[in-house]
Amino acid sequence: MLGAQNEQIVDSLKQLIQQEKVQDTIKVKAYNDLGIQYARSNPELAKQYINDALSLATKADAKRGVAGAYNCLGIVDYYQKNYDVALINFQKALKINEELDHLWGQAAALNQIGAVQNLIDDYTDAIQSFEKAGDIFKTMNDSLAWAKSIQNIGLSYSRMSYHKKSIEYYLKATELYKTINNPEGTARGYISIANIFYKQEDYIKSLEYLNEAFSLDEISDNSILLSVIYGKIGRCHMQLKDYNKALDYFQEAIAYRKKLHKNYNKSIRYIEFDIGNTYYELEDYTKALQYQKEALEKYDLKSQSTVTARIHNAVSKTYIKRNQLSEATDYAIKALKISQSVGDLKGQKDASQTLAIIAQQQGKSAKALQYYMDFQRLNDSLLTKENKQHVRELTTIYETEKNEIEIEAQKKDITLLNLQNKNKTQLLIFGSLGFLVLFGAIMFHRYFLNAKKTAIAQQTFSQELIKTQEEERTRIAKDLHDGVGQQITLLKMKAQNTNQTELSGLAHNALEEVRSISRDLYPVTLAKLGLKDSIEQMLLELDEETDMFVSVEIDDVNTNFNETESLNLYRFIQESVNNVLKHAKAKTLVVNILKQTDGIKIVIKDNGKGFEVSDKVKQNSLGLKTMAERVSMLKGSFAIKSKKEEGTSILVQIPV
Repeated sequence: MLGAQNEQIVDSLKQLIQQEKVQDTIKVKAYNDLGIQYARSNPELAKQYINDALSLATKADAKRGVAGAYNCLGIVDYYQKNYDVALINFQKALKINEELDHLWGQAAALNQIGAVQNLIDDYTDAIQSFEKAGDIFKTMNDSLAWAKSIQNIGLSYSRMSYHKKSIEYYLKATELYKTINNPEGTARGYISIANIFYKQEDYIKSLEYLNEAFSLDEISDNSILLSVIYGKIGRCHMQLKDYNKALDYFQEAIAYRKKLHKNYNKSIRYIEFDIGNTYYELEDYTKALQYQKEALEKYDLKSQSTVTARIHNAVSKTYIKRNQLSEATDYAIKALKISQSVGDLKGQKDASQTLAIIAQQQGKSAKALQYYMDFQRLNDSLLTKENKQHVRELTTIYETEKNEIEIEAQKKDITLLNLQNKNKTQLLIFGSLGFLVLFGAIMFHRYFLNAKKTAIAQQTFSQELIKTQEEERTRIAKDLHDGVGQQITLLKMKAQNTNQTELSGLAHNALEEVRSISRDLYPVTLAKLGLKDSIEQMLLELDEETDMFVSVEIDDVNTNFNETESLNLYRFIQESVNNVLKHAKAKTLVVNILKQTDGIKIVIKDNGKGFEVSDKVKQNSLGLKTMAERVSMLKGSFAIKSKKEEGTSILVQIPV
């Protein structure tokens, strides 16, 4: 059904398309607009109007109208959850807008494509689509649309459970909304961040951001936003077991909803469900039942959804507390049937558990056992499903991760490098001395030749060892991610399901450690972002997470190095930066990677405590030795200048 205002719009559009003197391009837009009006309520009719627009636009060779029609068809399919078809239509719209060089049309289509990609769990491509859209909006100085694209990227990261990155983008969007004086966007940004902390069960932090949104004076007349904020604040207080305060906020949320709609029943039903659950926790089962039933009555009797299943199950549990087991059974069975009809495993699991409790209290042991077995089977299926989803999320995080934190090179590997070099040097020295004793002056000349060969051999050995080390790091990182990480994830989920809090916490910490080590062993951003952006991301994170001021100037050198060379240069920068962090106590770090006519010049400078450079220091420092070898592998020259209390400068020149 269309609302009164929508009916007026539809009537006006229908009159417009009936007029013969109206230009075809205007009629095309009118047909498309009619289709959008019916997109939710009558998708078949919507498509008829949009296909009329498509035919008319094609006949008139109005390509922008054709693009608009494909975009509208995509929207209808999107609402109907026909995501594959929607994606095809949005891509057709994008292609036409690219041919027309119609920037706004391109950006709009990219945003639509990203929205679909999010829903089909294709988060990497979704982020790329939103980034492209944002770049276009930025060039057009459309800051509002740009902010929304940034916010969409935050949503993508949130859906993949990459919360740190999601918050980063939500904050970027929020700051941009502030800059353009858009309080609604600012408030929604804060709400999005609050939602992430709520999902992480950090209710205090969630409240902080909800209060930030609430404190914006400009939204004091926005009943929609205020009702949302009050409801979410209420849920946080409920989780914190501050039930009376939660009830106050829920009632405020309902009051604002009633201001919004004359027919407010649909908009307050979920809040009433929250109120009912709060009274349940307060053990006021009469009021709990009252609000739970009021919420249920506001849904269509034929409504089959995860929400109605949850409410039925909640009513059943309240009846159990009132020792009304017959009524409890009726509602639990309804909850189970609804959950089965919509394919909701969690709803089926919860309803089976409730039915098992009822049967046990009724003394029906066989039936209770059957329901408990169903509960356990469903619980295992749910764990398997959640585990697969979690693995997909982790995989996507690894594929899209923008920030890399370099840890110290593995001591065992570095020690091995030093030991092997030392042994080879000793053997060659003794060998040379033997030749000197036996052959005298003649062999003295050969000694120098051997010394030169030794240096080459040592260099080759060191470089091969570094190469082998990188290959081993990559293999271990993959094994950690694909093997150990998944096993720990499964252990964590089972621990959570059996309420083993301590074990769950240990598993969580172990999983985070495995993920951190895996990331540190191999910088996955190189393959995704390229050398330039990967280094910039590393230095940006350093600037954000330390008190040090980091100045960065990096030219695009991606095409100057192959994959192995890029990894070596990336490692060189990481090792240089790590040395500054560990030893320099610097306040400022400058990193320049500049293209010049004779090659690439790299300058890394800090204003730290410095040290006295000598050949002995260079030889005995494994860190400097490894850095020098990496530069040598790039056929470059490596120089270091430093004095105590005057900082350190590293200069690298790489021919191209």
